[in-house]
Amino acid sequence: MHDSSLASILKDVISSTTSLIRSEIHLAKVELKISVKDAQKRAITLGLCGVMGVMGLTSLLAFLVIGLGDLFGGRYWLSSLIVAAAFLAPSAMMALRAVKGFEQDVAFPEIKESFARDRQVLEQSVSRIKTDIALATAVLPHEAGNDELRVMNPAASIRPTVSSITPPEFKSEPKKRAS
Repeated sequence: MHDSSLASILKDVISSTTSLIRSEIHLAKVELKISVKDAQKRAITLGLCGVMGVMGLTSLLAFLVIGLGDLFGGRYWLSSLIVAAAFLAPSAMMALRAVKGFEQDVAFPEIKESFARDRQVLEQSVSRIKTDIALATAVLPHEAGNDELRVMNPAASIRPTVSSITPPEFKSEPKKRAS
């Protein structure tokens, strides 16, 4: 009888695990679609900003290089270096910010939280099963009060407190172990 309840518990755990895995896969698919859409929007925006920036900066760079070169007495190389540094520094910061945005989009925080909750539930289920198995095979002092120990046999020694509902197979006294 106890074996069937243990089998039932294991069947329930397997069924729950299967449905849990299916729901996690579904959640991952939905979250992946959302993340891909967000990343796609960021990539398009970044690409458009790059194209527009290149077009606008080309004219501005020419103007600044020539203007600063004239101010520095014809040292156009120095004016080119100053202008390049002035535009590359903010550009690098914006690129780093965009890369961090991509990293956040593919981090899947909901899936990580869900996996952590699921792991905790599974660990609790395994712990309960281990406890049930330990109780089913526990070594207890004999009911007569002597110091002998016996291994509990669920089919022979589990007794309900109300004797009128005790099935016939449970009414026999447990056998003592040979010393």
